[in-house]
Amino acid sequence: MADLILEQLAAALAVLLQRQGRMPPWIEADFFNAPNVILTVLTGGSSGQQVAPANPNRVGLILTSGQAAWVSPSSTVGPNQGIATSSSLAALKLTQASWGNLVSAAWYGASTIGTSVVAIEVILREWPRG
Repeated sequence: MADLILEQLAAALAVLLQRQGRMPPWIEADFFNAPNVILTVLTGGSSGQQVAPANPNRVGLILTSGQAAWVSPSSTVGPNQGIATSSSLAALKLTQASWGNLVSAAWYGASTIGTSVVAIEVILREWPRG
């Protein structure tokens, strides 16, 4: 079983390299679940409300909000204690390759005025085993 998974992964990587970093959708479906969208409404003055649960199979996470909010992998989050998000800022894009285990950690949000935080997760079906 592990050999089959490694063969599929090697084949997918070969196609990925040929396509200059883009995996075709018919191969992508073998490795990833459909993106999961989580909408969390933060009340004004909220602190440390979970916006994305921990998931060891998460390999990508995008976080954004409509108005000023802060996000962090720590439940102690708020002004000057997290990463700022809003519609005027680019979405926070985290990948396993760039951010390591921070991607799979639980993420929390806070807002002083009340807003929504959108989290979009990319979940790997199963980590390849060697």
